[in-house]
Formats: sequence, C-alpha cells, structure tokens
Amino acid sequence: MELFEEIQNACKTHKVSCEILNKEDANRYLNDVFKKFDVHKKFGHLSIGHNVEKIFTEEYELIYSNYLDEEPIFIFFDQEIYKQKVIRIGNSKKFHSILEDCYGFEYFLSNENISYLISVNWYVIEATGNQIKNVFKELQKKSGNIPEY
Repeated sequence: MELFEEIQNACKTHKVSCEILNKEDANRYLNDVFKKFDVHKKFGHLSIGHNVEKIFTEEYELIYSNYLDEEPIFIFFDQEIYKQKVIRIGNSKKFHSILEDCYGFEYFLSNENISYLISVNWYVIEATGNQIKNVFKELQKKSGNIPEY
C-alpha cells in the first residue's frame, strides 16, 4: 500500500480529517518551512541538525504527539522521493493513533503557523521552535535519556 493511502486509511479508521495538499499549496508550505528552519537533511535519514532538542524514536514516537497543542498538523517526507507532497491531519492529539496503524517511515511534522518543526528518523526525534523544545526538554528529564547523535 502506498504511504499516503496508508495514512489516509488510518485517519479514516480513527475519524480524523486528512487531506493531501494540492501541489501549489504544498510547495508554498514547504518553502515557508524550509525558509524558517535551516534543515540539515531533507532526504535519507531526515534531520533538522542544529538548534534542536532530541528524544529517542523508539521510546517516544507513539506518545510525543500527546504533548502537542490540539491543532491541525502537516506531515511531509523525504524530499527526493515525496517532493511537493504534504498531508494535513486535523488533530495533532490523535497522531499517535494514526502512527500505531502505519509506522515505519521517516517524516517531518509542523503546524499551520510553522511555529515548530519536528523530524522523526529511525533513531531520534528532533524538535526546534521554543515551545516544542521545552516539551522535549521535559521528556528528556522524565526518561533521563538524551540522544547524543
């Protein structure tokens, strides 16, 4: 099953709105994100790379979205393979449920205002943007585990 179809099906199962942005809106959104945040790796093992707080993917991928404000989120992927494709998901608080049904991919996540950026790869979840970095600092304190890479 194709990645976008898998996410749409999971959203439908969990009664969360989901839409794939048209090419023009996706381009605008991606340009705004990459203009605001100087992303280190947009393909391969995704990484923001600097000015980030980190938590381990294995420990937190299915729960970190519980700490986000309840609002729509935008996810996008490897920019070589899935260039100009963005998915809008209607409720950030339900993102963990969606991931339970379709996981195993690396992605970026932000909100409509682009006040933060999160990258998730196989090893670490990185976050930048003041509010989300504070959340990640609290999660680091709880676990006592801070990724070094």
